[in-house]
Amino acid sequence: MANIKYSRLINELGSSNGYTRWAKGRIPVAFLKQQIFLLVIILSSLLLLIITTFFTSDVDYDQMPSTAHEIDYGVVVDCGSSGTRAHIFTWRRADGRSPTSKIELLRDSQKKPLSKHITPGLSTLRDKPENASEYMEPIMNFISESIPYDRHISTPIYFMATAGMRLLDESTQKKILFDITRDLRAKYYFPRIKSQVITGQYEGAYSWLSVNSDRYYNDSSTQSKSIGIIEMGGASTQVTFELNNDTESLILDGLKDAGASATFKNQIIKLDLSKDTSVKLFATSFLGLGVNSAREFAIDLLVRDSLNGTGQLGEHKPDLKNFDVSLYDPCLTNGSSEMVLRPAEVISSMDRSIGFVLEDQNNAFKVRLEGSGNFLNCLALLERVIKAIKSEGLNCTPSKQSCPMTLLGTNFIPFKHYSFVGLSEMYFTTNEIMNLAGTFNRSHVLRETNRICSTDYSQLQLKSHGFVSYKDRILYECFKASWLLTILHNSGLKMPVNYDNFETLDRIHDREIDWTIGAMLWETLARARDF
Repeated sequence: MANIKYSRLINELGSSNGYTRWAKGRIPVAFLKQQIFLLVIILSSLLLLIITTFFTSDVDYDQMPSTAHEIDYGVVVDCGSSGTRAHIFTWRRADGRSPTSKIELLRDSQKKPLSKHITPGLSTLRDKPENASEYMEPIMNFISESIPYDRHISTPIYFMATAGMRLLDESTQKKILFDITRDLRAKYYFPRIKSQVITGQYEGAYSWLSVNSDRYYNDSSTQSKSIGIIEMGGASTQVTFELNNDTESLILDGLKDAGASATFKNQIIKLDLSKDTSVKLFATSFLGLGVNSAREFAIDLLVRDSLNGTGQLGEHKPDLKNFDVSLYDPCLTNGSSEMVLRPAEVISSMDRSIGFVLEDQNNAFKVRLEGSGNFLNCLALLERVIKAIKSEGLNCTPSKQSCPMTLLGTNFIPFKHYSFVGLSEMYFTTNEIMNLAGTFNRSHVLRETNRICSTDYSQLQLKSHGFVSYKDRILYECFKASWLLTILHNSGLKMPVNYDNFETLDRIHDREIDWTIGAMLWETLARARDF
């Protein structure tokens, strides 16, 4: 049979039977172009469908097989209330799953940990969740440049948001996290990206794992008692310690309040370190007891105090255009000043005195603060903050049976049975200006805090130049040190004043401490347990 080539139409006006007929021996150029164009559209649509399904599905990418390399990489991105920081980790493994060496921070040529920090915090995108992936691009570019390209596909990246995001409603959280996961998987060669808001319990548990990781890497039977942690951040404070049956019974016997007992029981979790080993922990998070949140609460009490008796407190719609408050602040260093915005609810609310969140700057008023640096008055103010937090059940469900705030001022921490370490802001506050990090000496911290509060701000700037991580450290040191003392003792965690088994530090056994290290260890152990 002869080969027949088709080209132009015999009848350019169309055939009588409704079909187009082509003349023999000609190439139909226009027709083929149409068919190729149609084919390209079909293939492009199919490819787009595959990509969309792959990058937005709920596939558990931790189940993807890892390539056989001697060194593994992993990333935890700490999405905190005041900023976001990426930590890159490495470890060796033998069987493709379990780490056979300690999980270590990746370091540069100067032996310094590689990390990338951006501000402000992720939670500031509450009104523009669609911008979350764009916000994270500097973090992802840093990760891409720091990890060998051929390892990108096997490297897990965990975006873990903490207290700042926990303060947002669940719908907003999901929109922000979805934008991060979908867009970054599509743009970068890292299919094993996960994003989540972690609970305060697990944030504390991860810190505990970081401090006590030697109990995993070595035979736990040869180790001494585990160490409890008290970690203060910007928006929350975590308390975590190990429990055995005897210690648990002693604590519950000492809690007289039924609500406190119920709360204590609800904060107990079990961590499965392996198929054969588990540990029982008490882990709780006091959302609102971080230094930045406490600072806002203290200002709000000062504002409400100034309005009490003026007739303005409780106004449904205060005139914010002409509303300007100037106050003396005993918790600001002597001679310093600050201007902040606070939401209108601080004035209008009659059912609570703290816990207001600034969401709209157009519905806010200015507060001008002049530092008076009065240490004793600052302590008295912060005691009121603690009492308001507890009495108003800050950030708790309507039923306060499971409210962590009911534990404040009770003996729920077994200080007699364990040593404790103070992490994050507790370390920074005692270290950078006071130079008192390490074994905590309450009398020394009291004396230094009093000195800092009463010293003129300009003098502190001169003396501390080059010794602080950022300039606001000097401005807020009086407040932060006073808050640390308030939260540790009396109406707070009730640490005995003569307790000598508490240290503020950022390293243990010459290795860094950070909850992200514990999170990376936990995720790695979880993968090993599943196989």
